[in-house]
Amino acid sequence: MSFGFSSTDRLHEEALQQNLWIYDKNRHVWYTPEEFKAIYGGKSKHFHELEHFVIRDPIAGIKAAHKEMKLQSTRMEELRERLHEFSIKVFKYYWKEPKFK
Repeated sequence: MSFGFSSTDRLHEEALQQNLWIYDKNRHVWYTPEEFKAIYGGKSKHFHELEHFVIRDPIAGIKAAHKEMKLQSTRMEELRERLHEFSIKVFKYYWKEPKFK
């Protein structure tokens, strides 16, 4: 959820009321409401400095991270297969079908 918060204290209070956490979209960091208040509380921020903070359910963050890990794992497997095929191609080119005389 993203709201047009005008202060860090308002963002903190809203997160507490909703029993949710605060996520920094730019840094990809999660804060409990208490952590957020300890770090940013009472500090004056312009609206554009607060717009990268959103209130979110941390469980949704866990699910999103698992989904991303699965996607990255699939990409790694595809890359591993391509590297293996390329290695075989190089091996065959230089050793099984000698090009040097």
